[in-house]
Amino acid sequence: MNRRLRTRALLSATALAATALLPLTATPAQAWPNSGSVLLNGKIGCNYASSNTVTWAWVQSSHGESGWASLGSGGMTRPYSFQFNRVPTSTTTVTVKWGCATDGEHATSFGLNRPSTGGTATRNICYWSPCWL
Repeated sequence: MNRRLRTRALLSATALAATALLPLTATPAQAWPNSGSVLLNGKIGCNYASSNTVTWAWVQSSHGESGWASLGSGGMTRPYSFQFNRVPTSTTTVTVKWGCATDGEHATSFGLNRPSTGGTATRNICYWSPCWL
C-alpha cells in the first residue's frame, strides 16, 4: 500500500514539475513591431513550358535595399527568398525582376509592409493572371 502511495506521489510531483517548466521552455512570439527585418518569400514562375525555367531573381525596394534572391530547386516555378533588414513602418514598393530560360526577363512591383505578426511576408510571383503557384 505504501509503495502505491509513493508511486502516485512521485508521478504527481513529476507531472507538477513538468507543468511548471512549460512556460520556461515556450517559444517566444516572432512579432517585432519595431524591427525592419522582413523575410520575403514565395514561389516565382515562368510560363507553362517545362523548358522555360527560372534562372535568376533580383529584388529591389523603394527604400534602397536590393540584391539577388535565393532560389530553391525547381524548374518553371521555384521557391525564392530575400531578407530585408530596413523595411520602414510605412509601405515600401518592391520590384522583383526574374529571368526565364526561353522568354527572357520579366518584372513586377507590389507594396510590402511589416507583418503584424511574425517576420515573414509571402508573395507568389508570375507574369500571368491569376498567379496560382
